[in-house]
Amino acid sequence: MEYELVCELRGGSYVDLLSYAVQKCDTMSVVLRPELALSSKGTAFLVASRQYVEVISLVSEWPGTQLVEAVAMMFKFSFDKNMLEIILSFSEGLYDWTQPELPEDLCLYRGRSVWLGSVSHEKIAWLSLPSEEELLEITSAVP
Repeated sequence: MEYELVCELRGGSYVDLLSYAVQKCDTMSVVLRPELALSSKGTAFLVASRQYVEVISLVSEWPGTQLVEAVAMMFKFSFDKNMLEIILSFSEGLYDWTQPELPEDLCLYRGRSVWLGSVSHEKIAWLSLPSEEELLEITSAVP
């Protein structure tokens, strides 16, 4: 079941959701659009997280986005408590993942399925959950 997030998760709610996600998700992705610059903060994030990179690929689509006649670089990372610490040291909210400040569109995956998707510059995010039980777990874990 898919649930749209009606407001941005920031601060404690953002930390709580991502901390909960460590138990459920094993990978994450962000995207770099070559036509946009990347700030020194964004570059520092890529340097700090380089040991967690699993694959870098050229893509024309990713969760929530499909490009026409263009490509972007998708960075897929392993996602664990250490990677969570890196994410939280560079961002305070889900929509902070917007280029040029940071790579775009933070997504978390459970296996091959999107668990948390975002299109940051459009302020769109959603959770794809297997059951209402998990939604209840999240709402009790994320005040």
